[in-house]
Amino acid sequence: MRALGVYLHIPFCRSKCRYCDFTSFAGQEELMASYVAALIKEIKLQSAVLSDYVVDTIFFGGGTPTLVGAAMVHEILEALARYYRIDPQAEITVEGNPATVEQREPALLRRAGVNRFSLGAQSFNEKLLRVLGRIHNSDDVLRTYENLRSAGFANINLDLIYGVPYQTHAAWLADLQKAILLKPEHLSLYGLQLEEGTPLERDVVQGRLSEPDEDETARMYISADALAVESGYHHYEISNFAMPGRECRHNLKYWHYQPYIGFGCAAHSFVAGVRTANVASLADYLERMAKGQTAAIAQEHICGSEEISEYAMLAFRTSKGVNEAEFRRRFGTELNLMMPKVEDFLHEG
Repeated sequence: MRALGVYLHIPFCRSKCRYCDFTSFAGQEELMASYVAALIKEIKLQSAVLSDYVVDTIFFGGGTPTLVGAAMVHEILEALARYYRIDPQAEITVEGNPATVEQREPALLRRAGVNRFSLGAQSFNEKLLRVLGRIHNSDDVLRTYENLRSAGFANINLDLIYGVPYQTHAAWLADLQKAILLKPEHLSLYGLQLEEGTPLERDVVQGRLSEPDEDETARMYISADALAVESGYHHYEISNFAMPGRECRHNLKYWHYQPYIGFGCAAHSFVAGVRTANVASLADYLERMAKGQTAAIAQEHICGSEEISEYAMLAFRTSKGVNEAEFRRRFGTELNLMMPKVEDFLHEG
């Protein structure tokens, strides 16, 4: 049986961050129970066409998945176990904002089967957290991290952001050093992207905030790489660092061109060479599920040179690059013969 990753999009958040352009909705907590019921209906609807797969990674992303609480996470996991084959050693990740993880939640999540937690720290600097529009403070990060460890989480990721307006090189390294001192198994270090239409992007365009300097941001990346590697982390993907054996198995599916199914509004899937995208509107998603309709509104068959180019492009994000034997097995040709097409694809963006 083939392995399958499952992504579950939980679009609710208490407050939208100033840099975020993900599909997420603030102030609609009253819809969470209806949304989880719709999510479970979609899980059931899709199960018939995925009977030949075994689920070995599950990832709750958002939004802020912890906002729905451990009981609803447990309900979703029970539905997955009811309709799919779940690998007993499956990696099960939940993302969380430090401000939304109540003290007893980590223990309840562990009891529900969650074995990996991704904590959106972003910074330990109070000024930078305000610039980013985060609703937590540095004490919330430390408190939540301690609660996760006390609950038995032995696999924790910390997210940090660099290239933030007002952030100095020294402030960035101080953030990273504080994170490393906590000894998380995984670090995700993201350069800030000024996404069009976000409040942060508008502030930069209108001159209220200075635009991050590209050269300084590049130096931050280089320094972070050196510090993380020196501290024992393996730089296995452009933005990701892990202790040996603690790479995020779910995210590796994206970079290794392996199948995954997405449930929820705006979720994406890639199964049997077909990429699909679900409707992004929360109201439309709930309506489609109520009618027993598919949530997918876009479908693309990936084949030929496009498939080869995408496979190579994603693999080149990782430290291992393209496995030539795997490339030969998958496509029946040599990588070096296809490199001109791959390079053309990369240049086209």
